Parts: sequence; C-alpha cells; structure tokens
Amino acid sequence: MKHGFVRATAFTCLAVMGLASAYAHDGVRLYGIIDAGVAHYDGLNAGTAAAPRAQSITQMVSGGQSPSRIGIQGSESLGSGNSVFFTVETGFCAVGLDQAGASPSGYCSADGFMQRQSLLGARGAYGKLSFGKMYSMNFIDEVRYIDPFHWGMTGTYSSLSPLFFWGNESKGHLGAVQMVRLNQSIEYATPVIGGWSGGLGYVFNGASSSASAQTRSTGVEAALKYHRGRILFGVDYIELGNLQNFGSGYANGSKASNWKVFGGYRFDAAKLTGLYQRFSIQSMSGSVDSWLVGLTVPRGTNSLLASVAQTRSSMWGLSDARALQWAVGAQHDLSKNTDLYASYARVSNSGGSALAVGDGTSGFLGVPDQSSTGVVVGLRHTF
Repeated sequence: MKHGFVRATAFTCLAVMGLASAYAHDGVRLYGIIDAGVAHYDGLNAGTAAAPRAQSITQMVSGGQSPSRIGIQGSESLGSGNSVFFTVETGFCAVGLDQAGASPSGYCSADGFMQRQSLLGARGAYGKLSFGKMYSMNFIDEVRYIDPFHWGMTGTYSSLSPLFFWGNESKGHLGAVQMVRLNQSIEYATPVIGGWSGGLGYVFNGASSSASAQTRSTGVEAALKYHRGRILFGVDYIELGNLQNFGSGYANGSKASNWKVFGGYRFDAAKLTGLYQRFSIQSMSGSVDSWLVGLTVPRGTNSLLASVAQTRSSMWGLSDARALQWAVGAQHDLSKNTDLYASYARVSNSGGSALAVGDGTSGFLGVPDQSSTGVVVGLRHTF
C-alpha cells in the first residue's frame, strides 16, 4: 500500500508538471504585486462635507506604492503574426482588511474579484483590439508616462487628478464616478509607426451608479501619442454620457468629459514630464482644470522623484477652489523585482477646496481650506 501511495503521488506530480508545461507552452503566466507599507496622514476629514473635522491616521497599507494584485495573462498564436490574448486581475489586501481610504469591496482596490482588469483581445500587424473591463487610455498615459510616482506613494497625482476624484455634492472630492477603468468597453490600439501610436474606444456601460443595469452610461475615448528617443507628447480625450443618479448638481442624462495634453523630455541625468487637463459636466457650469510637472532622477539602483501639481475647480458652486500638491520621494531597487520606497507630500487647499494626500491604494477627503500631509515607507515585490 505504501508503494501504491508513492506511485500515485509520483503520477499526480508528473501530471501537474505536464499540465503546467502545456500551459506554459501556450503562454499562460501568473503575475502579481505584493506591497506592504506604513503610512501617516494629517489633515484628513473625519466628519462630513457639511461638518468637517480634521484627524490624523497611522496605518499599514496594502499598496503604498502599487495596489497589491494577482493576475493571469495568456496568449495563443493564430499564425501569420496574429494572436489572441487575455488578462484577468484581482486586487487583494496584502496587510489585511480595515484599511482606511481603500476600496470597501474587501479587495482593497477595484470593485471585486477579478475586477481590476478582465479582458480578451486579438493583435497582429494592424494593431490590437480588446474587449472587456480595462484601463482607459487617458489613465495609462497619465500613470505610465507623466506622473513620476506612477499614481503611487503619497506623491500620487490621483489625489488631484480629475480622472479619479470627480465629485458631487462634496464639491469635487472623491465622487461617485471615475474614468480609470471602463466596464463593457471595446478598444482599438494602432501599431507604433515611426514613434506615433493612437487608439479609439467605445464604452457600452462604463459608469457605476445607483441606476438600474438597464440604464446605459455609454462613452467614447481617443488618444494620440508620439514617443521616440528622448521626446514624448500626446493628447487624450474621454467622455461618458447618459449619467444617472450621481448626486446633487448632476442632471440625469448629462455628459462628462476630460481632455488632456501631455509631454516629456529625457535628459542625460533626468526626465522631465508635464500635463494639463480639463474636466467638465454638460449640465453644470464651470470646469476642473489641473496641471502637473514631474521630475525623475535615476541613479543606479536608486530613483529620486519629485512633482508639483495643482487642481482648480469652478464647479459645484465654487468659484476658485484650488489644491496645490508638492511631493518628494525615493525608490531603492534591492533586486530586479523588489524595491524599498519612501515619500512625503503636502496638499494646500484654498477657496473651499478639500482635497487630501493619499497613496497607491488609499484616497481621502480633506478639510476645506486646510492642508493635508502624508508620509509612507514600504516594501514592494513583483512576480
């Protein structure tokens, strides 16, 4: 019986190894990020928009630099340079639950299991076509190319970016809808030709709200970029229409849009980047205007990061609400897949603005016309 158990165990191991080999041959791989840090924040709102009350928080974070996640990617060759690919990705709470400012879904980022990304597509010589839930092109350009913190650490531009905080009756602070991930979307991306690339997208029902699933919040987006050698510049546009039940100030059926211009130049010793963007809602007067200037200085296994950004709102009954954020940070690579990070940021509010410092996973409300600060130190591992 003992020998039978050994033979059965060996057969099972060989079968699993064979299955893994088959999947590896088809290009299926497991990937992820595990990020754990400790952060301290001052000037966060522990009350309400009508009755604000400042507080300080010290906590562990499941993604001070990058939200922790696990995903599966795969592809299959169709011949003649064509292939089918897929990505499914879920967030998880690397340091456990009850993290203030994180998604209340229990996954610390996105809305639920495998809801960070879930897409299927095909690619070839004429470009790439994707279907499902995916990052908007606006988001990818902002995070990958412009923000030196890549929407991470306390220097994250997400604390001010119109793509994320939107806003409703709380006057522009962490509102009900965002333009980061788009549900039920289809996107075409061109191949890169002489440094030029672009994309077009259509959203069948991209926004979440308290409206029924039969109420469609459709949308479109477009992107054009030149990135070759040291030079980068581009333009992005995204709009979501037929918005429903998003709070006071919104008219049901209205349209929200955001356009962006961005660019950068890589010097021998550093990379300088910048953007300007404007967000507006069809049924409301005014706009949200935001700019960012970023600096990345690589030095061997170290990178020094700095940025200054401002967001100005004349919506939600405000006339000149401003939030100015400046941030400094550093990343030290321990290996190809592991790094230590640290950053400090400060947001100064005026004119009724109430934005606050966040991090790669957490976003907070601030107290109108008061400042907010944040510092985070952590360890990140990718696989």
